[in-house]
Order: sequence, then C-alpha cells, then structure tokens
Amino acid sequence: MPSIKQLTEQRKAAKEAIKGRVPIVRVLLALGIFIIFGILAIVFTTSKLITSFPIMLACAAATFVLYLALAIQYNKAKTSEQEKKKIGAKNAIGSIIFMLILIGLVFFGLWFFFWLSARFPFTIVSQNDQGKMLGAIIIAVVVYFASMPFIMALWYKTAPGIGVKLIVRIFKAFNWKMKTKACELMVIETPQEHSFMITFKRAFTSLIYSLTIVFSLWHPLMTQIGGMFPRGFGFELQFRPSLSDIDTPGFVLYCSSLIFHTVLPVVATFVLFFWTLPSAYLLDDVGVVYYKKYTERRQPAELRSVSQWFSSLVQAVLGTSALITYMTFIYNNRFVVGEIFAAVDNFSPGFFAGLCATMFSIFIFGFPIIGTVLMAYILLLFQESQFNKLKTHLFQELVNAKIDPRIVQIEFERKDKFQERTLLNYTGENFFHNPPLKDSISKFAPAGDIDIKDMLKK
Repeated sequence: MPSIKQLTEQRKAAKEAIKGRVPIVRVLLALGIFIIFGILAIVFTTSKLITSFPIMLACAAATFVLYLALAIQYNKAKTSEQEKKKIGAKNAIGSIIFMLILIGLVFFGLWFFFWLSARFPFTIVSQNDQGKMLGAIIIAVVVYFASMPFIMALWYKTAPGIGVKLIVRIFKAFNWKMKTKACELMVIETPQEHSFMITFKRAFTSLIYSLTIVFSLWHPLMTQIGGMFPRGFGFELQFRPSLSDIDTPGFVLYCSSLIFHTVLPVVATFVLFFWTLPSAYLLDDVGVVYYKKYTERRQPAELRSVSQWFSSLVQAVLGTSALITYMTFIYNNRFVVGEIFAAVDNFSPGFFAGLCATMFSIFIFGFPIIGTVLMAYILLLFQESQFNKLKTHLFQELVNAKIDPRIVQIEFERKDKFQERTLLNYTGENFFHNPPLKDSISKFAPAGDIDIKDMLKK
C-alpha cells in the first residue's frame, strides 16, 4: 500500500507530464462557440437582422482562429502511443453515410418552415409573427448543432469516472460476495474495430431516453406551467393551431411552439442522461463484465456486461410510456398534415402541396426519432475517435477502485460427464421415446476445449 507521500509524488509527476498537453475539451469548447457564431452569421444574412451580420462574422472568424490554434497545438502534443490503432474512415464509412442521410432529412423537414417564412410578407401574418417563426428556427438550429461539441466535452470528461464511481459501485452494492455466491468483476477481450450495427443499435436505444424526456416529461410539464416564456412571446406549448389556415398567426404560433419544444428536449436528453449513455457504452466497449455463480442455489452461472445490468434498471423505470405518448401526439396532430396539403394546394396544386405536407411531417413527427439518432451517431463516433484515451482513463479508475483491469481469458472446456442426478440409462416417455443419454452422445465431438471458431456459423 503506497504512502501518502508516494501518492503525492505520483500526482506531481503526472501533472508535470501533461503540462504541455492541450485537453480535447478546450478544443471542443472553442468549436462549439465557433459553430454558434457561424450559424448566427449565416442566418442573419437571410433575415432582417442583416445589420448584425458583420459582428457575427467577426466573432465567428475570431473563434475559428482560436479553435484552429488549439486544434493544431492539440495534434502536436499527441504522443506516438495515441496514434496507434486509430479508427479508420474505411471502417466508419457506413455510419458516416447514414449520418449524412439523417442530416439531409433534418434540413429537408426544416425547409418547409423557411418556405413558410418567405411567404409571410404576402399574407395576413404580421412581421412580429414572422419574427417568431424565424426566432424558433434560429434557436432550433443553433441549439441542436452548436450544443454537440459541448455535449462531447461533457461525455469525454465524465464517462470514465461515472462508469466506475457510479455504475460499478451501484453494481457492487447490489451484488456483494457471500459464502454461497461468488461474484467477480473483470475485463475480457472485446473487438476494437468500429461496428455499424452496434452504433445503430445504441443510437436507437437512446430513443427510450429521448421519447421519455420529450413526451412523458417535457410536454406535460410545459403544458402545466404554460411554457417557459410569457404568453404571446411565441414559444408557449401549443398542441393544436388556433386556425386551420397556414397563412394565419395561429398556425405560425403552432409551428414555432412545436419546433422549440421538440428540438430543445431532444438536446436536453443527452445532457440529462450523461451519467448513463456514454458510461454504459464505454463499459461495454472496454469489456467490463461480471461473473456470478451460486454454490448452493439451483441457478446457472452468469457472465454478463455490467452496463447491461445497470441499463436494465434505468430502462425498466422509463418503461413504454414514452412510446405511447409519442403515438398519441402523432394521432392528435395528424389532421394538420391534411390541412397543410389543402392550403398549399389552393395556390400551388399538385406535387408541391404533397411535398410541403411531407416536409412538415418529417420534421414535426419525425424529428424526435431522426434528431435523436443523428445526435447519438455524432456523439458515438466522437466517443469512438477518443476510445483509446477513454479506455485508459476508465482502466485507471478501475485501479483506483481496486479492480484489476488486465484481461481475463475466458476458456470453455467440455467435460466427459453430466450433472449430478442425471439418469444416463433412462429411456424417454414422451410421444417420441428418446433413447438413453449414454447411447446418444456418441454423435457429438469428443469432450475437450471448445474454440470460439467452433461457435461461429460455418
């Protein structure tokens, strides 16, 4: 057991070693600020706030220079060890293409509201109502895309520590060792390459959390308290438009409300569940599992991921209520799609009317799914790009928790025997009389080691 003096000296040596290192968190924060000013500069060129464009452009340029300087310094400070076995673009090409498709769907859905804003000067909608729509779009775009670097920094900073200090400790609190129960935490070998299917499944798993936040918590809460802003500001939650015509202030308020109260809680999901999602994924990638076996109870041994055990507890609390409320939301607002088609068809009949109705549906009804999966993909790809460092940080946390992070090799050996009290000479009595076990096992391979290759599909 090292003394306090030795621990202090180790800390000082570690601090000295990272003196010239630029943390990735600083780079991400600079990138996030640049994205905010960059999006605002682009939006201001197409709005009545064009007079503020030079200010936004100057701020965007300054923050981009800061980001570039930090990124260059960060790359220079990388050690040769960090460069080993990085995830290549070839392995992630499927995920990148899928992510670009989702980005296209998001902007395709948003285009309806930009088009609607462009029509306002020719309708009875006031400039104030036009500002509400543009304000909702600006806030949605800025919050969604500019929040990602900040969430990346949050996930990077907290995932290893929370994975051990929270998830592993909760597991140990529920699964202590006994005289009749063996329970051991260990690290096993896992494939280290990127997997499109694993990322796909994890992105859709995040829907459980997102739909819960948006439809089971956020919408009911905003309905009860009347919105986050004073009445008339344009962002109070409205589930049904006041009038069916899309050229009226009532429909503008309806769209502004849904944009604001859909995008914001989706982003909030990845902030509020920072203690679950990245930590659980990291524990799985690293291969932290538990082995549990009872010596007296008639129950098979378990070898299972710690994160799966923890996630099952959280998801059991969330349940299926979110999916039900989401389907109810679609059902209650389904009539708006037909009204949009009818309203647009009055002055632009045919294909364009259907296109507008489709764009509206994709964003209003589809964004809780598309936006969640897209953000999850971006965050997961970032986490994989930093996996070597995150894995190392997590192993260091395991050491602090007195858990050995070295690989445990799992081996299988088939013994030439059966469980106790098995009747080897007994003939079956069901509809088809099975022969005794001692006469049936000859068709199998001889007992001995079972290689993982033998378990794969031939």
